[in-house]
Amino acid sequence: MKTRMTVHVGPRLTFSEFTSADFNQRGVYLVYRVNREDGRFRLIYVGKSVSVLDRVSTTHHRYQEWVQWAYGNDSNLRFSLVSLQRGDDIERCEAAMIYGFQPPVNVACKESFNYDETEIVFEGRKVCGVSGIIVSRTA
Repeated sequence: MKTRMTVHVGPRLTFSEFTSADFNQRGVYLVYRVNREDGRFRLIYVGKSVSVLDRVSTTHHRYQEWVQWAYGNDSNLRFSLVSLQRGDDIERCEAAMIYGFQPPVNVACKESFNYDETEIVFEGRKVCGVSGIIVSRTA
């Protein structure tokens, strides 16, 4: 049975803008680096939290890897909040986005997807140039 989630993707913010924003809610967060060559954004990490601002900080266990992927400078990082609707499965959403986009800093959920077919529709902003993804369970 296919599950469909419609999520809102917020703007890409610098670290200081993101961590000082007036939201402290559950959600999925996206970490991008700004490419030196063309200024485009590359998704490097997908995470989740029941309190995003408590999770996205310099003490995050992957923070140094984010900075390394951002050419060694956190000013090349951008963050977006993906807001879910009440009742949406945050773990499933995160796993689908990791499996579908394969961000380089993520480790878990890249080899397999352990849920039934899942469609995620992005509102507000595209992610990696697409307005949605569909992922299916792997064997």
